[in-house]
Amino acid sequence: MSITNIYIILNRQTSHKYIGYDTLPLNKVWSRILENHKEENTPLSNALGYYNSDDFTIRILEEVNENKVTERVEYWMNKYNPEYNNLVLEHTGRKLNNKESYHNGDRRWGYQRKKKPKKHDKNVIKCRNLETGKIKTFHGWVAAAEYVNGRPSSIRRSIDREGTAYGHKWWIHKHAKNKKQVYGVHKTGHVTPVFDSISAAMRSFNEEDRGKGICTSIKWGSRWKGYLWYYSETKQ
Repeated sequence: MSITNIYIILNRQTSHKYIGYDTLPLNKVWSRILENHKEENTPLSNALGYYNSDDFTIRILEEVNENKVTERVEYWMNKYNPEYNNLVLEHTGRKLNNKESYHNGDRRWGYQRKKKPKKHDKNVIKCRNLETGKIKTFHGWVAAAEYVNGRPSSIRRSIDREGTAYGHKWWIHKHAKNKKQVYGVHKTGHVTPVFDSISAAMRSFNEEDRGKGICTSIKWGSRWKGYLWYYSETKQ
C-alpha cells in the first residue's frame, strides 16, 4: 500500500496556510506548484503570484497509508483551519501599485469576488385619479408611465407645468438621492432658476437627450443653449 504525504504550506508574511496531500516527494510537489500557479485561479496560486516564493515554506505534517488519507486530512484541516483551502480569502496586506487592482490593498482571491453594489435610487412618483380620487405610488418614471400606458416625458411635463396627464394629477413625492440640483448662467448675465435635476433643466428647454448637453457643459466648461451650467452646491 502506497504512502501519502500530508503537507502544509505556510506564508510567513501573513501566517496563512494551505494543506494538501500527494504521493510525490515534497520537493517535486513544491516545484509543480510553482510551475503551475500562473495558470490557476485559487487562493494559493494568487498568493504565490503576489508574494515571493521565498516567503513560503512547505513541510510534511504526516505520512499515512492511502486508506487513511481522508480521515487524517480532515483532522489537520480542523486543527489549522487553513485559509488558502477556502474558495475565497480576504487579504489586507501591502497596497498594490497596479491602479487596476483593488484600492487600499483590499482584494479577494478566487473567482467569487464581490462587486460594489450599484445604486438604484429612483424618484418616488405619486398620482391621484381625477375621477375616483385614488392615489397610487410608483418608484421611477417608467413604472408611472406603464401604469397609464403613457410616456414619462408627458408625466414630467405635467408636473413642471402643474397640470394633469392621462386623467391623473402627478407630483414627485420624494426625489432620488443621487439627483443634483443645477442652474445656468447665460452669456448675457441671465441666471436660470435652480432645477431639481439635470433632466428637469433639459425639459425646461424642451430637450429629451437625458442631460448630455448640460453634463458636457459642467464637465468641460462649455456653453449649452448659451448658458454655462453648474451644480447648485457650487453656486456663490
